[in-house]
Amino acid sequence: MATQLGYSHSVVHEILRGKYKASTDAVEAKVRAIYMRGALRCPATGCEISGAQCETNQRLPFSTANPMRARLWRACRGGCQHSALTTEREGAA
Repeated sequence: MATQLGYSHSVVHEILRGKYKASTDAVEAKVRAIYMRGALRCPATGCEISGAQCETNQRLPFSTANPMRARLWRACRGGCQHSALTTEREGAA
């Protein structure tokens, strides 16, 4: 779970024990986005996917070798309503 959320195991452990000193707002938002969203329609693929798959797609690097990956990269950064990303140019060639 910690790896999928992008946080260390110790951070997740401290949050679950109620011992985490910093704000948990960002972690809570990530948990809600991945685990509590249910199925959603991906505009890049046209298919229904889980919130976890959507999160995974958002983290995929840009690839010119795979047209679907390029489409996902653009959609996730181009204003998709499900994306947690902004319109950024990270990793683009």
